Amino acid sequence: MSGLQHIDLSQNSLEGKIPSSIGQLRQLQYLDVVQPSLISNWTEIVDFQLQSNNFSGNIPAEIGLLTKLIILYLYQNNFFVAVPPEIGNLKDLIDLDLSENQLSGPIPITFWNLTNLQSLQLFNNNLNGTISPEIGNMKSLVTFDVNTNQLLGELPHNISFLRNLEAFSVFSNNLSGSIPSDFGMYSPKLTYVCFSNNRFSGELPQELCSGFALQVFTVNNNSLIESLPECLRNCSALSRVRFDGNQYTGNITNAFGVHPSLEFIALSDN
Repeated sequence: MSGLQHIDLSQNSLEGKIPSSIGQLRQLQYLDVVQPSLISNWTEIVDFQLQSNNFSGNIPAEIGLLTKLIILYLYQNNFFVAVPPEIGNLKDLIDLDLSENQLSGPIPITFWNLTNLQSLQLFNNNLNGTISPEIGNMKSLVTFDVNTNQLLGELPHNISFLRNLEAFSVFSNNLSGSIPSDFGMYSPKLTYVCFSNNRFSGELPQELCSGFALQVFTVNNNSLIESLPECLRNCSALSRVRFDGNQYTGNITNAFGVHPSLEFIALSDN
């Protein structure tokens, strides 16, 4: 049935596996196999993936009953309303991706208790509110990406103590204030950092490159001042840098050394 667009298998007593041949239905637009009453029975599931579909409505709170989950992928759908705080009950989660939906409201305070989480991706939604200081509880965090939302307020100082952090992206929000002065100092694996398109002010942290791993660093379109941090000289792995659209002054040669991998640099509009 190669033209099939809509399948509804909900509210049955089906068992076994959905056949892999369903992957041949290339025109499929809507697949409904998820009912809250069904989810509550999946207590043994460890990997739950519904990404890249057209699911809509709210994410059911019953998903918080799946306490053995390690991976939860709901990205690239049309889920809206607030993120259910019950996801914070999933203490074994390692990878959580709710990106590219239409989710609104604040990041649930319960998320900051997911201390085993290594990857939290919430980008391209309509989330608002602040990033809680309790992000410092997430000692295992490797990737934190909340770009393209409506988050506001200052970055909490506790992000500086995420020692396993490799990628930190908050671009295209309404964040303000100064970037924590010791950001990067205790994160030796930090590779990818994007602060662009916010309202950050003040100076950049001077220990940003203390781990020497930084490859991508963008802070364009903010209100940052003074001179570029001289610590950039240590970041020999840099490949992409954007400082354009700020209020920098001074001699740029103090900040740049030998960067054999550098492919793109933007310093305009300063």
